Amino acid sequence: MKKLALIVLTLCVPVLAWAATPGGLAASAQWTGTAHDNVFALARRGDELWAATNFGLLLKRHSEPQWQTAFQTHGAAVLAIGFSPQGNGIAAGQGGLLMEVPPNSTQWKTDNSGVKHRLMWVASNSRGDFLVVGAFGTVLYRPVGGTQWQKVAVPSSQGEEPHLYGAIFVSDDEALIVGENETLIDFVKGKIAQKVELGQPPKSAKPSSSDEGGDQEVVTPSLFAVTYCDGMLVAAGQRGLVLTKSLAAEGKAAAPKAGRAARKHAKAEQATGLLADWQSSKIKGRHDVYGLVCTPTGTLVGVSNNGAMVSGTRQANGSIDWQVLYAKGLYAPWLSAALPAGDDDFLVAGPGNIWQVSSSNGK
Repeated sequence: MKKLALIVLTLCVPVLAWAATPGGLAASAQWTGTAHDNVFALARRGDELWAATNFGLLLKRHSEPQWQTAFQTHGAAVLAIGFSPQGNGIAAGQGGLLMEVPPNSTQWKTDNSGVKHRLMWVASNSRGDFLVVGAFGTVLYRPVGGTQWQKVAVPSSQGEEPHLYGAIFVSDDEALIVGENETLIDFVKGKIAQKVELGQPPKSAKPSSSDEGGDQEVVTPSLFAVTYCDGMLVAAGQRGLVLTKSLAAEGKAAAPKAGRAARKHAKAEQATGLLADWQSSKIKGRHDVYGLVCTPTGTLVGVSNNGAMVSGTRQANGSIDWQVLYAKGLYAPWLSAALPAGDDDFLVAGPGNIWQVSSSNGK
């Protein structure tokens, strides 16, 4: 739930500049707003770059030097944006806000989502279906050619509906949805095929020294982002949590570990198909990962709090080697999104800024 709490905080309270001075990569500001402005998501459509903010949408074309305000929402924050390969776009956000734009157009219009909860992720497949997920188990689906959004019921556990933060299509008929309490949902042909929660429900969670890592702090584990990279699905989130699943031939599952990992293994054994055979690991330092992308060279880039970024490279044994990165010129209490801007460069977004980060200075 930490990401939802962060969104609520940034919508209500001005963010102060982070005073520390990180070193490492070089970052240059591409857009700078006011202390009250926040950028929550980034997307690309052809030669256009789009940003979802607390006041509307920003647009930058390749032929133009500056970002421009393309649509104002007059008080409702836009938290997610995505485009189909055909060029249709969907943006979603606070209070069930939903907007769309046709191909070859920048004229957005509002649509009726039928919900009032925050919508936090937009996904599309190759044929142009759209999937939008959000708070309190909200799942909206619209097939290509459809004119109305279908609200899809998500099975609840112990009477609670988990917040859903990310989604990705793995084929035209199937998508993976991730969220609070390490929730994984298999979405097939417009319906929920299966749902598992690998984390401990917060009401029943008890600290134990036998748990993985010897944690004494009870938290509700959440997955905030998901992407596909170098032959595997990768989901990441709270306290450096990473789940991976190879989409190639599956090997034998690792032997179960003691404590919390054993309980998670037991839950995972009940899963089938897309939800089976996920491997769990942690990023050193346990940085929260709020956004995750794969660069054209097959490197994972995640964004976190305190101006930190994480870079992950898949190893021969299927594990991911993570490094924590900081960029000179980038000062932010949190970063929300990343977007590749070349083989090694990428854009990152956060409070009042969009930066371009260059890896030319090394890691």
